[in-house]
Amino acid sequence: MWLKLNSDEGTARLRPTGKWRFFIVAVLGLWLCTGAGLLVCFGGMLGSAIQEWVSPGALTGVPEPAGYLVGMTLITTGGLWWVIPKVFVAWRNALGLMWSEDTLTITREGVTRVWRLGLWRSKRHLARAEVADVDPGVPGGSLVALMADGRRVELAQAGTDAQHQELADRMMAFFGMHQNPEDVAARTPPGWELETGPDGNWFLRTSRYLRMRKARRRGLVAFYFGVGAVLLVGRLRASGEALMDSYLLWGLVVLAALAGVRAARAWYGYEQWEVQKGTFIDRSRGIFGLRRTQYRPASFSVEQQMGDEGRRDFNLFVLAPGMSRCLLTRRRSPRALIHLGRWLSRMTGGPLRLEPPTLR
Repeated sequence: MWLKLNSDEGTARLRPTGKWRFFIVAVLGLWLCTGAGLLVCFGGMLGSAIQEWVSPGALTGVPEPAGYLVGMTLITTGGLWWVIPKVFVAWRNALGLMWSEDTLTITREGVTRVWRLGLWRSKRHLARAEVADVDPGVPGGSLVALMADGRRVELAQAGTDAQHQELADRMMAFFGMHQNPEDVAARTPPGWELETGPDGNWFLRTSRYLRMRKARRRGLVAFYFGVGAVLLVGRLRASGEALMDSYLLWGLVVLAALAGVRAARAWYGYEQWEVQKGTFIDRSRGIFGLRRTQYRPASFSVEQQMGDEGRRDFNLFVLAPGMSRCLLTRRRSPRALIHLGRWLSRMTGGPLRLEPPTLR
């Protein structure tokens, strides 16, 4: 029996099953071949760029050689930065779909996941207080724990969709987190921080973890473009070219500044929502002061939309007479959006509509 769960503890063992996994592995194999080709291409370009940095002269006769060299360096390093993690994840998932095993140990203190792939073994424990929800995921996806700070932690990749659904339901019941709409709406959505205002209103903004993660990513982008600008300045001075005439230099400076501003906005949480009975207010603090967009009477909807190549997107909308705005979009699962929508509906008193009604 794959699942044993009593009132004190439980164990679940999941292994890959189903013929669909062979098709997914074949798709991942094609991506691995494409990724390997991109790695060779970007690696060769980066090698040429490094050779030019070490021993200049190969770009003689090329228009704006300094801009060409810095642009090629940025493109190749950015390409490698994007490709290498995706190739590693695809390789790990392909092997995992064939030979892995997930073992979950559930106690009152939390859940421990042990993932095995041959001699490769990883172990992770999640404390009960940190787990805000358990998401069975979309068909063919993974079982995921939604943490209070907004993290998504994979609990099981192996197993069927039915096993993921049953395990999610029984873990929620075991941890005492009821799933009826009223109880869900009473819990603060994972990944959000709630503050009470002086007038009895509520302010909701993303958790510190999510803000820091977004700020780090945008800060890395700003650093990336800033380094490119510094390299270009040094190259232009070495070759005797005019700094003010380089459009690439101006472009890099502007991009670095914009990314830095966006990183600062994410760090300080300048975007938040104000919630009152019957009213939803979108607040955003910018250079010219505070901008407030009020939706009254507010209602909400979570909708599924089919994207390109059959991809499913899930959107949370706030609605008012003559007004509508998409607040958030998720691709993996609608569960977090539904939780947030139920909470907003409870706090404002406005209705929540699910489209289709079978979303959960």
